[in-house]
Amino acid sequence: MNDWLLDRAGLMLQYAYLKNTLRSHNTVFSGGRPMEYKGDSFGVGGGAGILVEPRKGTRLGLTYMSPVQQEFKDTPGIFQRRQPRQSDAGRRTAR
Repeated sequence: MNDWLLDRAGLMLQYAYLKNTLRSHNTVFSGGRPMEYKGDSFGVGGGAGILVEPRKGTRLGLTYMSPVQQEFKDTPGIFQRRQPRQSDAGRRTAR
C-alpha cells in the first residue's frame, strides 16, 4: 500500500482424515466389541493480515484466520471379537 503499511489476504485449503476406535463395555449396539469410525473431509477457509512499520526496526502485525468447517460422514463399524491370546487361554477368573 505504502512504505509503512502492508496488507495481504489468502485462501486456505485443508484436508483432514479421522480414524477413531471406541472400546466399550457390553452394550446393546456393539455387544462389547470395538467400534471403528473413519472419515475424511475437505474444508475451505481464508486469512488476512496487516503489517505496520511506524518507524524503522519496529513492526506490528495482526493476522486473522477464519475457522475451517470439517464434516466427517461415516457409520461406526463393529469389529469381530478378538481371539484370546495364547497366554489368556485356560485362565479363569473366580467369581
